[in-house]
Amino acid sequence: METPPNHLITGVTLVDSLTSVPPDYTVISQTVNGSGTADLARLKKSCYLCYRREKLGTCPTTTPALVDLVLLHDGSPIPAGYTLVVMSGAQPSSRRRSKKAKFYVKYSPLNSAKDLVTDIVISSRGHHVAGGFAFIGEIHSLWIFIRKMPHSPASTPVHHLPDRPSAEHRPTTDSLRLTQQPRVPSSLPEPKPRPVIYSAEYVLSGVPFELNKKYFMDSIGDFDGFLEQICCKTPEEVEKEFNYGFALERSVIRSP
Repeated sequence: METPPNHLITGVTLVDSLTSVPPDYTVISQTVNGSGTADLARLKKSCYLCYRREKLGTCPTTTPALVDLVLLHDGSPIPAGYTLVVMSGAQPSSRRRSKKAKFYVKYSPLNSAKDLVTDIVISSRGHHVAGGFAFIGEIHSLWIFIRKMPHSPASTPVHHLPDRPSAEHRPTTDSLRLTQQPRVPSSLPEPKPRPVIYSAEYVLSGVPFELNKKYFMDSIGDFDGFLEQICCKTPEEVEKEFNYGFALERSVIRSP
């Protein structure tokens, strides 16, 4: 039976220099067999693979965890849910990646991941890595391996709130009364209740009423007839009817 993983990888990136590794990331600068550098470019511009690892017990259950890392060549279809690994800290125009092979990663929330990628190593060509590592591809005579371990979402540690004190340690009412300081009686009189100036009763409360029957419409025909009775006026008629010339105000102003 395999031992459950105690850590996970939450980020993968590429850097063009060993001095530009992002915080909390580990750079793979040497091959696992010690035969040389793990520079994936081997040109004037270097390229190193980096990953960020975190302890399993310190991550929230919704943390995006690395569940797969693949190396795809030009023309290969990109699987659903996979994203391209890009150069960290470089401008889009200056990102130099191999045109023959690119890394793609897939993340999944920790509480739903069935497998976790726990380790990434690079070896020279022809050197296999034991210990459950799987070969995913080759770049410039360098072999890339990853190790996956099964993960049970139910086994993910959950941060619980501290337990509430038991009834034996809770203070009783009598002990609270003893610890309370006696109140000094105030010399001020007790405030009088404010008079209620608003009533909840309405003026027409209890008075029966009914709507005018001329507003009841039993059929659509009645409604059409009601619409026909509405007199539509032109803008000129409305202006003439409601026009107010302020004649009275003008006469008051002009009078001595």
